[in-house]
Amino acid sequence: MRLSPFAVLALVPLCASLPAAQKFSFRAEKGQKVEKSFESKLALDLDEMSVSIGGEEIPPEELGEVEISMESTTKLQFLDTHEEAGSGRPAKFTRKFVELSGKNVESSSGGEGEAESDTKEETSELSGKTVRFAWNEEDSKFETTWEGDGGDDGLLEGLVEDTDLRVCLPSGDVAEGDKWELDADAFRSMSDPGGDLALKEESDDEDDEKLSRDLRDNMEGKLEATFKGLREVDGGKYAVIALEGEMKTKAEKAESGGEGHSSTMELALTFQVEGEILWDAAAGRAHSFELDCAVAAKMANVSRFEMENQAFEMNQTLSFQGKLGASGSWTLGE
Repeated sequence: MRLSPFAVLALVPLCASLPAAQKFSFRAEKGQKVEKSFESKLALDLDEMSVSIGGEEIPPEELGEVEISMESTTKLQFLDTHEEAGSGRPAKFTRKFVELSGKNVESSSGGEGEAESDTKEETSELSGKTVRFAWNEEDSKFETTWEGDGGDDGLLEGLVEDTDLRVCLPSGDVAEGDKWELDADAFRSMSDPGGDLALKEESDDEDDEKLSRDLRDNMEGKLEATFKGLREVDGGKYAVIALEGEMKTKAEKAESGGEGHSSTMELALTFQVEGEILWDAAAGRAHSFELDCAVAAKMANVSRFEMENQAFEMNQTLSFQGKLGASGSWTLGE
């Protein structure tokens, strides 16, 4: 699972004193190239485990000391080239998917067996491809088409145009200390920038891909954004937005093993979100962001099977604790 690893503010050009209220906005100039880099890391460790067969729970001492850890990392790099400027959003631009990569590592040990570790790489058919986003005024949405050598048109369906954190901007004027509410789209813009990028392991099937999509689409919750004023970083002054709140998501996956065997897995995750966005007022775009989230995950597996003409059901529940760290940066390209 990837939750690949966010929000934005814009201030008018900075001056010696901050006005009582500020209007935040996004700007993009014709011919402008913007490099966008994102990284995320989700790390989880087993906290509790329970197993029951036929409604009878197996004593913890019989399960032994079981350790399981999972780590998922993602690196994304886009190059956006603006062909037409828009009002508060781009009008037409191309996006090259310079780098799309991921890695999943699962380690486990328990009982008298030796510790095991499994590492799998994630790749995407979008890597190296370029897509054009064009605003359709009549339909009030962006249309996506391939630029140059394309690929399967199905890869375009899940792409999200806004990787500038515009979804995180306040709707009106704000002053230092003002707060506003953000929904799941804002969190997705940081945890899954770019939408469905078709990143997957070689062994993933349609059910695995659906599980990832459902975890992204089922995200819900609220974040509180607070304008914290200005901060000087490396000679530049940026607007600071603090983020805090809770996000939740869940999904399930069913499998049939044949010969009377089937299983259902339910996965639920809760994120206690803390983060910060720096917005470049002079440039009218995001400068950087960082997220540091505490994560609780629960995986419930129900397996049904037949043995010697008798039906059995085994229930296994695994609880994990961990962290999600994510970051992003925006720079002008040449």
